[in-house]
Amino acid sequence: MTTNLRYRLQRIRMIFILFPLFVTQLLKAQDAHEKTINDSCLSVVTVCDYKLSPDYHANSIAGFLQGRVAGLKVTPYSGQPGTATTLDIRGITTISGSNYPLIVIDGQVLNATPGHTIAGDNSRPTDVLGGISLEDIETIEVLKDAATTGIYGAMAGNGIIKITTKQDKKQGKLTYFNRVDMAGLPRQQSVLNAGDYMRFINEGRQNSGQSPLYTDEQINTLSANSINWQDRVFKNSFSQMHYLSLSGSNDKSNYFVSGNYNDQNAIASQSDYLTGGLRINADHTFGSKLKVGLRSYYSGTRHNYAGNTTEAAFGETNFAPLFALINSPLENNPAFSDSALTFYLNKNDAKLDILLGNINASYHFNEKWTYNFLAGIDRYHAKNELVRTTSGDEVAVHDGNKNTSYTIFNELNYRETRQAHTFDVSAIYAWQKWKNETVNGTSLFDYEGSRSYSSYNAGLHSIKARVGYDYDKRYALTLTGTYEGMSRYAPDSRWKLFPSAGFNWTISNEKNFNWQVISLLRLRTGYGVAGIEYVRSANYVETGSLVYYPGSTVGPGYVLSDMNNANLKPSLVKNFNIGADIGLAGNAWNFSLDYYRKNVSNMLINVSAPGGISYYTNMGEIANSGLEITGNYLLCKTNWSVTIGGNIAFMRNKLNLPQGIAGAGQAYYTSYNSGLGMVVQTAQSGNTVSSFYTYKTDGIYQTAAEVAAGPEAATAQPGDIKWVDWNHDSQITDADRTVTGNPYPDFIYGLNAAVSYKKISVNLGITGSYGNELLNLNKWVTHTNNTYNNYNMSQDAYTNRWTGPGSSNLYPRATYSNLINAPINTRVPDWAVEDASFLRLQYISAGYTFAMNRNSKVKKLRVYLSATNIFTITNYSGYDPDIDTYGDSVINRGIDWGTLPRPRTVSAGLELNL
Repeated sequence: MTTNLRYRLQRIRMIFILFPLFVTQLLKAQDAHEKTINDSCLSVVTVCDYKLSPDYHANSIAGFLQGRVAGLKVTPYSGQPGTATTLDIRGITTISGSNYPLIVIDGQVLNATPGHTIAGDNSRPTDVLGGISLEDIETIEVLKDAATTGIYGAMAGNGIIKITTKQDKKQGKLTYFNRVDMAGLPRQQSVLNAGDYMRFINEGRQNSGQSPLYTDEQINTLSANSINWQDRVFKNSFSQMHYLSLSGSNDKSNYFVSGNYNDQNAIASQSDYLTGGLRINADHTFGSKLKVGLRSYYSGTRHNYAGNTTEAAFGETNFAPLFALINSPLENNPAFSDSALTFYLNKNDAKLDILLGNINASYHFNEKWTYNFLAGIDRYHAKNELVRTTSGDEVAVHDGNKNTSYTIFNELNYRETRQAHTFDVSAIYAWQKWKNETVNGTSLFDYEGSRSYSSYNAGLHSIKARVGYDYDKRYALTLTGTYEGMSRYAPDSRWKLFPSAGFNWTISNEKNFNWQVISLLRLRTGYGVAGIEYVRSANYVETGSLVYYPGSTVGPGYVLSDMNNANLKPSLVKNFNIGADIGLAGNAWNFSLDYYRKNVSNMLINVSAPGGISYYTNMGEIANSGLEITGNYLLCKTNWSVTIGGNIAFMRNKLNLPQGIAGAGQAYYTSYNSGLGMVVQTAQSGNTVSSFYTYKTDGIYQTAAEVAAGPEAATAQPGDIKWVDWNHDSQITDADRTVTGNPYPDFIYGLNAAVSYKKISVNLGITGSYGNELLNLNKWVTHTNNTYNNYNMSQDAYTNRWTGPGSSNLYPRATYSNLINAPINTRVPDWAVEDASFLRLQYISAGYTFAMNRNSKVKKLRVYLSATNIFTITNYSGYDPDIDTYGDSVINRGIDWGTLPRPRTVSAGLELNL
């Protein structure tokens, strides 16, 4: 259930601000969900322990992290199972590249990100972490500042998510998890029934000087068979998950083997997500000095995408409510290619296979000196196939993408403690190589359809040094220097030094500190320079394409695709952080406060040039800043315990671009959205990284006199939208578009709580965002009241449409215009930009652990019930305020273009240990 408030969230703004701060005063930092402080902590690391949330089994790693880490903004691209998620750590670092953090699994960098997935016709990037079972994970660490990320140098600018999988060191154990889900659409959109729809069509034709399309008799007859396509396409879905693991150990060896199978069905018909994985972790110690380990993992994902680019929510909400198409004479009519037929007649399958593995070794020369080694491979193969058979609109598309990376890591570590002095020094050499191949074919029903192949190789050499010093657990200093060579840049710019430093002072360990109520008081600060992960994508050489035109006399040729830039340099991310940790009453209550500045210089921008080519160049800066507050509370008694964890993060970003990129008198960068066929967002100097770029409106023309006094006197009529002449040139053109909002929140927050009594436990989680806006492009169709395409309309737009002077100043009159360049078809109004602030009860769960006899072969049996996406408080009129249709493109963030909403889900499951 989504609750639409009658008043804007500004009225409860102070509640949103004060409530998390109030909770912070009751919280502690050693919470079961978020442990942000330890004795040697130099900076900001949030550790999320999945085992300590036993009854909340999220479907993805990103879903589990949402609301648990201050400064981590998690937004799914859609509610379709398996689609990717934006993970923004402390702001934005790029316009043209990926803002996705670096993923490190068991010490190995994961090769693929959503930005590297296939992006073929009508596809969605697949979650590259989707095949990893949460039950395999020991801990997830989110590294946010320079002192913790600095060792990764050129790839650390977007932050780092480190995942450590299980390495069971206990006696043999067999574990089985099972979960079943029932999911449904949280709420429907209100659209016209058949009778109102036909009357609306007739009204639009009459207002446009045409004869009615439906007679009274037809209206009376067809009204009895009104169809709500939301009932036909959306459904209650059933999903299931199975997980099995076997682990064991002795004094020399330990092993962990697991397999998982996850069959998720979307709430849209003909849409599903199937994934399976196999993991083998093993360690063996030879003698007293050498330890050798294996970390290997394979996952296979099969994903059927419902519909096309606009998925279910647009096509089916707006389709005419008059007749069914399946098994009807209209089934092969191309006019209905974007209708419910899409879900039944189209094949839109994506496949993703990931192989990740490494061999690692540690050799202890003595108590002080250790050598660590890792050699790994990461192979990622994605494929997408689309077949549309609707007559007259046939198309076949094939996209294939292969990414392979190799990693070598060598570290020599020295660690010694002399009385109050502890030294930890490392020297590291690392090498990585990437290879990418992409194959694309479109219009494969036609011999003259397009085919393409591209490939690249890239490498990274790293020489690193890290020095850590701690004095008496009071003063700690870490210095890191990473000197890296990146093949994707010009020879003179390849090698770059990335330095970082962190310092903390644990005041509570001072000898004269006698405040008994304060168990921990620490001040932290850090500064460093890092690069951005997408260095593999930057070109300093020209690239081109071999082309051939079949059926003509033109032979093979060469087309320039990308121009070179021999002066290309890596982007630099300069991080500054200052913070404090406070623990009270033996750390039962605990707080963390952090202020950061994260500035990007030498920003890489992909600039278009005449002839359909482009090139990368360095220009512009991004300034990110923010304040993060985290608090936790833990109360433990003999038979019961209470755990509460909360966080809130305030954030800002600002773009600075040089003059002359485009336009005159102001610096801005726009992005043509191929999915929409127009520019709706811009990056303007002095504003946020991306902003909505729409036309201002001033209500509705009420009379002919108002029309005559306006800038479109020759074409507008009473009842039309009154477009604002923003540049005062007495006409409405593209130059009248202006910034009308942005997708970035003023703050995000999360609250997680758990209560247990003997064998019973209850958990809940709340997430929210305030101040962000969403461009609801569905309203561009459903509320502009142009009936020509026979789309259904919103009940709100129908009820509040203009029907005569003074009748409405909100929505225009009904029209029936087939002019492609008509204002109603080419201009996005500012009222399509909506407040998307929300508060959501993300999950609630309850579990019970059965008491077992000591001699029983069953060591543990636990059952649980849970529900997710329970209710949302928001002003947003669409299905879901927390989605991002084009989330893989930074400049196209914050758009809802018919995106499938996240479902409400009820789950039941069990855990069995033998």
